[in-house]
Amino acid sequence: MPLSNGLQVQATGQTVTTVASTSTGNTVPNASNGLKPRYLRFSSTGTCYVRLGIGAQTAVNTDMMVRPESPVIVALFGSTHWAGIDDGVSVKINVTPLEDS
Repeated sequence: MPLSNGLQVQATGQTVTTVASTSTGNTVPNASNGLKPRYLRFSSTGTCYVRLGIGAQTAVNTDMMVRPESPVIVALFGSTHWAGIDDGVSVKINVTPLEDS
């Protein structure tokens, strides 16, 4: 389905700092209406790997790669939690809920 108005940032996201080679995560941040968004944007200050799922997650270095020059937008499809792990050097991972209305 095409997005007629594009994706918008209308709610505050989360930023976590990883501890070298240790998975860290959180619940998916809510959209401005207080519900889970349909899309999330992941960006980072260094190479990291991200996993989405239902319930607490543990990321490993074979999950979806996020690099500082290439933020990633993903559809949630019911995921409630995310986790990220760095590439051996601590990084900040920013998770932003996106809205399409």
